[in-house]
Amino acid sequence: MFSFPDRHFSTDALHESKKLGAWREMISDVFFRVDIDTPTTDTWAASISEVNLPRISISQYITERARGVRSRHAIAEDIEEFYILVFPLEGAMYFSQYGREGVVSAGQYVMLRSSDFYNLSCDTYFNGIFLKTQTRVVDEVYKDAGRHCSNWRPAHPVLSKVFLSNLLAISDLTAAERGSYSSCLDRQLLSSLIAMLRAEEGGKLSSTSATHGLFDRLTKIVEKRYSQETFTPAVAAAELRVSVGYMHRCVKANGTSFSELLRDIRLARSFEMLQDHSLRLQVGEIAYRNGFSDHSAFSKIFRQRYGKTPTELRDQLVTM
Repeated sequence: MFSFPDRHFSTDALHESKKLGAWREMISDVFFRVDIDTPTTDTWAASISEVNLPRISISQYITERARGVRSRHAIAEDIEEFYILVFPLEGAMYFSQYGREGVVSAGQYVMLRSSDFYNLSCDTYFNGIFLKTQTRVVDEVYKDAGRHCSNWRPAHPVLSKVFLSNLLAISDLTAAERGSYSSCLDRQLLSSLIAMLRAEEGGKLSSTSATHGLFDRLTKIVEKRYSQETFTPAVAAAELRVSVGYMHRCVKANGTSFSELLRDIRLARSFEMLQDHSLRLQVGEIAYRNGFSDHSAFSKIFRQRYGKTPTELRDQLVTM
């Protein structure tokens, strides 16, 4: 596996005083800008081996305890947008994005989007396969791909294993073999990825192209106005130039409701702000900034969603 990588990076030859900074640069070179925190020990080590196809990067990432945060300032510095899929081989990886969190281990995977805040962290040794591809490459074929980020759709138990086996098979090819068939392998892998995602959708949504288009427009409006306490269905419908009733029917056809969509985005942004160590805001201020006027109600809703209060989440992250 990865016997003939296009690139290989390791902390082995790095001086201790420069190890973390140099590793952050290596991570950015392979993936994109990510804020990395690691244990302050002399024994900490990590490595990345990467192979490339025309539109896809496949890498093996091995590390000890570490935490990677895709922060807002890092997002602002990057022009391109990517999907990244993480397939653990050994160890487990904690993830959070869009206010959804969980842990993936061998036999599972998680998909994330580089244009939104996320957190990936492991408390022990981790060895896994990462796939990176531009979002536009996938979205132009399968417009619902973003629905799968942060395990909104459960991983397909069969096709995800087949897809990982394809990644591992490609990683075993020599550079000459990959070069001879790079375009073919690239197309095959993207087709397999999209087939896997579509299978995970399961045909459960009844939305037409028209209702889906309106739902996408509504989602963009909510993402801009979620912090406004006075934001209501009537305001959203007026901006969409449709009736409130029609808007509600379109949202229902996409498996949710206006109130759930607004609440989920507000909670996701609150979750993100609580994870951002650079923000020194009280919980009440975070609630207010995200459209929650009642601090206690915010804490109750937050706990119902995540199983912990905002304060408990913040305390947990400090000890990670």
